[in-house]
Amino acid sequence: MPIVTARAVHRSFGPRRVLDDVSVSIHRGERVGMVGLNGAGKSTLGRILAGVDVPDSGTVAPRRGARIAHLAQRPVLAEGATALSIALSGLQDWSRARRRYESLNTEISAGDLPQHELDGRIAAQAAAAEELERHGGWDLVHRAEAILGHLGIADPDAAAIHLSGGEQRRVDLARVLIAQPDLAVLDEPTNHLDLESIDWLERFLLDEFAGALLLITHDRYLLDRVATRTLELSDGHLYSYDGRYEDYLQAKAERQAHEERAESNRRNMLRTELEWLRRQPKARTTKSQSRIARIEAAAAIAAPRPTATVELSAAAARSGKTVLELHDVSVRGGGRTLVEHLTLYLGQGERIGIVGPNGCGKSTLLRCLTGEEEPSAGKIVRGANTRIAYLEQGSRRLDDDATVFENVIGDRTVVRAGELELSPRMYLERFLFDYSAQTARVGTLSGGERARVRLAKLLAEPSNLLILDEPT
Repeated sequence: MPIVTARAVHRSFGPRRVLDDVSVSIHRGERVGMVGLNGAGKSTLGRILAGVDVPDSGTVAPRRGARIAHLAQRPVLAEGATALSIALSGLQDWSRARRRYESLNTEISAGDLPQHELDGRIAAQAAAAEELERHGGWDLVHRAEAILGHLGIADPDAAAIHLSGGEQRRVDLARVLIAQPDLAVLDEPTNHLDLESIDWLERFLLDEFAGALLLITHDRYLLDRVATRTLELSDGHLYSYDGRYEDYLQAKAERQAHEERAESNRRNMLRTELEWLRRQPKARTTKSQSRIARIEAAAAIAAPRPTATVELSAAAARSGKTVLELHDVSVRGGGRTLVEHLTLYLGQGERIGIVGPNGCGKSTLLRCLTGEEEPSAGKIVRGANTRIAYLEQGSRRLDDDATVFENVIGDRTVVRAGELELSPRMYLERFLFDYSAQTARVGTLSGGERARVRLAKLLAEPSNLLILDEPT
């Protein structure tokens, strides 16, 4: 029996239809991956299946009593809550029994109740304790703390308002995992996770999570290890493939080859039939009219659209002998030493990767390299001709109320891309923003589309040192 079924779902944003007659069911215990281009509507379909959003038309029917939890790309958490209280908030029945137990415990401890009322409170407390055990018992607190720790949240009592965007998202992921819903809709679950946390998450989903999964992700490794069915959303249509990500790639290639053969046959048929039409006299028989109708029907079929790819190129500024030097640099943050006695010389053409667990100071170090923050000791030397392009985590440099064109282009009349000089419109088209998308407000875009806006804005400026914080 399916946990949720969607039938003939349509959803549009202005003139853009992202879901066009989409139907899908997710059954108990299934582990389903969903893939597609940025802006294809994956997050929208995930929200609709989770009951967070509604379609323009069509039906969505969850199984009666089914518990569906949703991990959003940008969660909104209660400011006054702690990481632990948020992580436990998905356990509604358990939380209700716990509050009842603690409230009764306070009344009993006061010691000013008549005996008959005290006996009633004690009996009610025993019932609350029994219900608490039925929903997992007191061990759930320790389990929640352990899961938060695996996801890089060292202090479970930290207030949500003091957490970074990435930390808030990891807390929200813990909420979904601890709740053990019948269906977890996880939108980009490995974003903001380090390699160790991703490895733990994969093992948890395979070994400990009993519910069904819908994984909306570009993480092909997660899909190949966890998913047993893959959905692809393309041009508003949903395709389903059995098997892991590798199986999906093979089946998709076969589907595309079939579509190409069918399109080639259609074009050949149209050429033949159009030649026949030119040779025919004006008088039409019934048989001729039927043949013409078939030709018109074939001509009306839309050809498969080729998959577009982003074209990344940047205008390089002339670089001097010195690009970047770090001399005995130390960095402190949050009362901890993050980097100590680092000496580094970065020359032209070098490519350096920085890895490490969440919270170890990678982003703080990058902000020091750009000059946004100062090291606590040592010296950072940037060359006289060094021009830095810095892609930070998050989108705080974007204006959500402005359009894509306004955010990226500003008042430019031409943009350099490598050796080319492009018009602003042509430049944005290289990042898969057609004319209508260029006029869309950034606040209406998907997470992946916003990332493309950030890249387009970054690469529009000439630079000779790219600093990329979680670029994918």
